[in-house]
Amino acid sequence: MKPVMNNRRLTGAVLAVSVAVATLLALPVASASADTSDPSSPPARELTQEQSDQLNQVATNHSALGVFSDASVPVVVLPAGTSAEQKASTVADLPAGTNAEVRISQFTKDALDALQVTATDRKWDADAGKYGVGTFYDAGQDKVVVQTEAPASVTDSLVTAHPGQIDVEQARLESQATRYDAPSPFWGGAALTNGGAKCTSGVTVESVFTGDRSLTTAAHCYQLGEIIYNRHTDGGIGIWMGNINARDTNLDTEFIHGAQYDAFLHAGGWERSTSSVFVHDAAASRLNLKVCVSGSVSFAHCGHPIIHNSYSWRFTGGDSGVTGGNGFLYDRGGINNGGPITQGGDSGAPIYVMDNTGSAAFIVGLHSGITYYWDGNICHCKKWVMAGVKLGPVLQNHSLGLVKR
Repeated sequence: MKPVMNNRRLTGAVLAVSVAVATLLALPVASASADTSDPSSPPARELTQEQSDQLNQVATNHSALGVFSDASVPVVVLPAGTSAEQKASTVADLPAGTNAEVRISQFTKDALDALQVTATDRKWDADAGKYGVGTFYDAGQDKVVVQTEAPASVTDSLVTAHPGQIDVEQARLESQATRYDAPSPFWGGAALTNGGAKCTSGVTVESVFTGDRSLTTAAHCYQLGEIIYNRHTDGGIGIWMGNINARDTNLDTEFIHGAQYDAFLHAGGWERSTSSVFVHDAAASRLNLKVCVSGSVSFAHCGHPIIHNSYSWRFTGGDSGVTGGNGFLYDRGGINNGGPITQGGDSGAPIYVMDNTGSAAFIVGLHSGITYYWDGNICHCKKWVMAGVKLGPVLQNHSLGLVKR
């Protein structure tokens, strides 16, 4: 059956991650360290403030690396090179009742500080800067623990360069920005408004000649020259994100320009989620490819198969659409109309596939809207599917490159 394009429905549609642990959410994916504590050990007895202060003073007096915890006991860790006599003197000064231990580390203070700086600088691998990293010293292992979602192929060089000194744990570190209170530089998947109409940002692109960056959205959303703001959860106007400086009504794409933009996507599945992924590259659309979309109304959802890979349309009552077979349709999970579907305000959102780390996005296209056709074979009802524009023609027609990490 010939699809019926519904204009109102179809028009409905790392900041690089800081390494300052205090400002990050660490969401462990899997721990690289097994729990080897004795289950029969008594629970740690909480120190009084006075005892804690006394232990910290002992650590300062003996130039320790600090006071740490290991299982059920506090540990004063002395630097590498500490003599047996110095250790004995530290033990003698431990305050009564703290059950504290004294140990000598493999690190000097300078060496420990330098290793943590090296880890968080993320220069140990060409791809390290694409991932969030957090570090801390673990007294139980006498190692620096590096928490990151980076795969072993990226972290192996760091571990190899510092044998016996580093333990890698899988964790995800994210800034606390959401798509509704987005800071500069701005990302794809952010909520947009001009003070009225709401849409979603797509991806960051740059001129192949000048390197000048822009952020995409759908051309049916706004007019040339309009001012675009970040949209708050209540629909209110947030920070200025730029102005529309170019439109392509044959590819339903327009460009926000004038602010700072970067190669990340807001990728959370709920309103206040801070989840994000970085843009690693582009990916060609193809039949049955299962894609994700991250809109500012329906949020991020995945598993949608492409069901038509050469599709064109024009919106009723508007100047925009997609011509030349440069669009595609993707289904709601492909099972009896099941699964989520994009909503009004998702227009412009990035459509992408993920790598196996769950951190890197490969951009397939940009969301444009939804359409329906009468499905008499399965459900005898209107079958709603989603429509997107292929990224390749957008880049080629405007001499642009995809900004990626």
